[in-house]
Amino acid sequence: GALKIHDSYLSASEQNDSSLLYIERFIEFVKTQIEGKTVFLLFTGDLTDWGVTVEFEFAEKYLTKIVTDLGISKNNILLIPG
Repeated sequence: GALKIHDSYLSASEQNDSSLLYIERFIEFVKTQIEGKTVFLLFTGDLTDWGVTVEFEFAEKYLTKIVTDLGISKNNILLIPG
């Protein structure tokens, strides 16, 4: 199955419990849809809002959680900035 995330615009101000809760709910929903399938993650568009270091650190945490929790192989991830 393919999972596409587009223009997340992660912001430093979004580093709070509600963002993590949203990510956890997203992961749980996706798990019900991909059970037993090989997953490809396609991330297109802007990853961060302003491109500052703290936003990239948050984005790394966010993407690592998705990839780890969904068991996505690093070979099955494609990031297309824009």
